[in-house]
Amino acid sequence: MARNRPIATAKFRAVTLGANVSRLIVRDWIDISLSDLLRNVRSWMADHRVNGRVFSLWRLAVSCGRHTEIGYVPMGSKADDRLKDLQDVLLHAALTGRSIPGKVTGRVLHRVWRDHRIDGPRLALLQLSRRGQPVLTLDAPDQPAAYVLGRLLALLDSVQHRSSESRINRTFAARMLGGARTRPGLVLRDGLHLAESAWLPRLERRRPAAAAALRRELAAMQTLIVDETLTRPLSPAEQVLLVLGLGHQRHRLFEQQEIARAARAARGDHGPEGPDSDSRDRDSHDSGPHDSGADDPDTDDPDTDDPDTDDPDTDDPDTDDLGEQR
Repeated sequence: MARNRPIATAKFRAVTLGANVSRLIVRDWIDISLSDLLRNVRSWMADHRVNGRVFSLWRLAVSCGRHTEIGYVPMGSKADDRLKDLQDVLLHAALTGRSIPGKVTGRVLHRVWRDHRIDGPRLALLQLSRRGQPVLTLDAPDQPAAYVLGRLLALLDSVQHRSSESRINRTFAARMLGGARTRPGLVLRDGLHLAESAWLPRLERRRPAAAAALRRELAAMQTLIVDETLTRPLSPAEQVLLVLGLGHQRHRLFEQQEIARAARAARGDHGPEGPDSDSRDRDSHDSGPHDSGADDPDTDDPDTDDPDTDDPDTDDPDTDDLGEQR
């Protein structure tokens, strides 16, 4: 490129080469104006921003792999089941302004159903799969039913957590997330029944004001479902909305807890549940539905996938928990 050439007329060209025995293969070719490149990169950053954070291509690629108790399976290991050309695919989408391919979205959803991990990079990839569509936020009007269902699952987890004083083997969302894909209406009905018959009455005996507020929030959120989507299995696009709603609502709940904790700290008051209540709340709203492996006697979902038996020799490359944003 000539020196001092205007960006509007400058060109960006990139070629990705590969080898096959003695042959040279052109795997990718990009030829766009530099102004388009800058616009595409800015759009990529804006489209995948999650709670004010953006992620590198490597972090996004890592999140497509299996997640174990000690973190994501390292890239290139024997247990790695990621797409082989994943980073190249993401780079091409970032530079050209295109949506990520459906195979990437499918891989992310597959891992969410298997290991129940919903963190910042995975939410970012799901948001990138919706490029060109309206941005979904918790305050947006006319929210899709699948998105609201995800929000309700997060709120039901919060009700369960508060009622049990954090002593939960496996949350409602962890047990029912798989079933929510195929029978969303039934899962929602069961969750609301448990909330009204067990969790809220239990919480009401200790904290009546909190129970009343949660009951009002559940009722208000249900009014956002205005179509018949939840009477049938969710499509792949609706499954993306389900996970996004769950992740976004969980972060909103965490923010509310942080505000309440700051207010109590300013007053020098730890609240009715003692000084450790906030740390327990923080743990309950991490990046994925809590699952310790033990069954919760309150719920049962035979359709939920069991997590994989993963290779223990793994490392977590700075995993982002939505409940622990820095």
